[in-house]
Amino acid sequence: MGQGPVTQEVGSQESFASSTPSANSRDPFSAPESSAPRISAPVEFGDFDMRSLDLDSELLAAASVLDEEQVVVAPPKKKSMSGIGVLLFLGIYLLQGATVWIGYEVFSLHYLSPPPAKQKQEDTTEKTFAHIVKVGGLVQKNLWRRADIQLRQAMSETPKTHPMFVILKTRNTQISSEIVHLNAFEKAKRLVRADQWVRALGLIARIPRERYAYRAGQKLRAQIFRTKVKPLLRTIDLEIQARKFKSARRDIGRVLAYDPNLTAAVDLQQRLDKVDPEGARKANEVAKIKFGKGFKLFRRGKFKQAVAYFKKLESTSSGLIKRKAASYQLRAASFVNVLARGIKASRSGNHNRAVALLLRAHSISRSMGGSKSRYGRRLARSIYYKGKKASRRKKFGRAMRYYKRALTFASYGPARSAIRRLQRKARSLYKQALVLKGVDNRESRKLLRQVMRIMPSSSRLYRKARRNLR
Repeated sequence: MGQGPVTQEVGSQESFASSTPSANSRDPFSAPESSAPRISAPVEFGDFDMRSLDLDSELLAAASVLDEEQVVVAPPKKKSMSGIGVLLFLGIYLLQGATVWIGYEVFSLHYLSPPPAKQKQEDTTEKTFAHIVKVGGLVQKNLWRRADIQLRQAMSETPKTHPMFVILKTRNTQISSEIVHLNAFEKAKRLVRADQWVRALGLIARIPRERYAYRAGQKLRAQIFRTKVKPLLRTIDLEIQARKFKSARRDIGRVLAYDPNLTAAVDLQQRLDKVDPEGARKANEVAKIKFGKGFKLFRRGKFKQAVAYFKKLESTSSGLIKRKAASYQLRAASFVNVLARGIKASRSGNHNRAVALLLRAHSISRSMGGSKSRYGRRLARSIYYKGKKASRRKKFGRAMRYYKRALTFASYGPARSAIRRLQRKARSLYKQALVLKGVDNRESRKLLRQVMRIMPSSSRLYRKARRNLR
């Protein structure tokens, strides 16, 4: 009951499935391999079969469309611009491009590329720098003459207004000086070979220490001493022994040209002066004339000029004259220094130091024949203050000696007044000693000794006090 339609529907599905070819069949139209009875589909179609037919019809319709020849339809064309519009558009575009191009050229002309003058200066700088490098290399190798040629070429190619011209000029000064002293050294060597070594010594002496030729010059100087000076010293000794005084003095002068202060030559000169007093007198007369000019300047109070004179005399003299000139120069310079310090101490009230310094200046001045006009009164004043200090300490004898010494340097009024006061005091003490004599001999003798300490031994009062002391 109620199973007829269901059975029919199942049977129809099975018949539809059996009628459908399997996936593994070789030919869809061949007979089935199984010999089982085939179930026929019923005449009536269900809903499922109707939907299948609809899908098949749609697929067939789509396939027919794909099989048809496809025709491509072009899009509709826009309306073309008129000729005048195109030309106007192109003109505006070209005008903008030309403006941009001109602006770039102007910018690059002013900012990106250097001006012609600046480019020329840069080229000159590069060339000059290359010359300087070459000159520096030649200088390091001490090839001074080649360096001079290279430098002159660089200076000829460099404008004087160029900043690097100053460097070239400085280099030129150095190299020119080196060449000058090299020439002097070469000339000195030729003079030595010609036995004119005294002239050669003058050339060697003018080569500065910082020049390249200096070391070679000093070697040549040492060679001159070994080969020329030492043999000549032995010759002078023999000439003095043979009483050939004139030739001995001439040869001593040659040796002193090598070294004006050479001890061996000065010793020979002193020995020659002893055995040849007449020649020494003539030599001393010349020296006195030379020294007299310096002493005259010193006596006139031109102390610095006197120092300069003796310094020049030392540089142009030799032997004993050179040594004496150096000594006088040192004395004059020392006097200037000591005098200035003594005056400063006197002004500041440091009288002990002032006296010590001014007494040293006085000693130097006496050895040079100078006067006391520059320092006498100031020295007397400082000595007076030392006496005044001693008097306050009741050391009247020392005070009297200071006052009297002050008057030896200048006529100083306060010192004279102080001496008179001490003399009155000494006379008063002497009178008191006479009154106490026989009454209090001990006190009387004490007072007499004070009188003798105050008064100098040459005074009459001193002698009286000494007699009464016995």
